[in-house]
Amino acid sequence: GTGLGKQMMVAAENWLREHGAVKVQLMVRSTNEAVLGFYEHLGYEDANVQVRSKRLT
Repeated sequence: GTGLGKQMMVAAENWLREHGAVKVQLMVRSTNEAVLGFYEHLGYEDANVQVRSKRLT
């Protein structure tokens, strides 16, 4: 790629830090291997949690 995704994530993380955030959590489908690899390359780790959802409509 062109590195644009990484630049966007770095900018987002910097903005969050500047506004007092101490942690970032992402929701990614376990089947989306490309995105999981992208975030892992940026230093994100599996938080070993499961999200449950229910559609109401």
